[in-house]
Amino acid sequence: MRPRSARQLATEGAKKSLQLSILFKALFGQRTLGAYLPALVEPEGVSTAGGAQARQPITLTKKGERGSVLTMGAVDAAAQSCMLRTYDCLARMHAQRFGEQPFELDRHGYATLFVEISETMRRRAFTVTIENEPAAAVDAPREPPAAALGWRKNRRILLGLALLALLALTAVVLLKS
Repeated sequence: MRPRSARQLATEGAKKSLQLSILFKALFGQRTLGAYLPALVEPEGVSTAGGAQARQPITLTKKGERGSVLTMGAVDAAAQSCMLRTYDCLARMHAQRFGEQPFELDRHGYATLFVEISETMRRRAFTVTIENEPAAAVDAPREPPAAALGWRKNRRILLGLALLALLALTAVVLLKS
């Protein structure tokens, strides 16, 4: 029996996501939007963990600048759903993150790409939703990463044990005197 590649062993959801990424790249991958290139992020593994990791971001990456990425939406191939953000939504998100720094994205070019992606998804029986407003900015502090929480829990246990040891030592000293 011939060994199979990881791609051949992919789950059905991951296969759909990968196929959609390939189609997106063929249709939109060579397009430029000013300094930006559109992409549908490929699935990371051979499984979507039962759909929990099925969401693929649709990004605009600025050529030549690492970390300069706009997320214009997301696709879930397994759920046949697509969410796209309007130009105004992206502009507001940019203003929330970068304040007065100029938003260098061509409105007309974005609108054209937005419509083409939307129509492509609808032709493939995807439900397309439009996000007009960014999610509300939260002023509350962000939760620390799980590793930090684990350390805090351990620190509390260690402090509790140290306190018990100190109490036991105090009791021993008092009993001897």
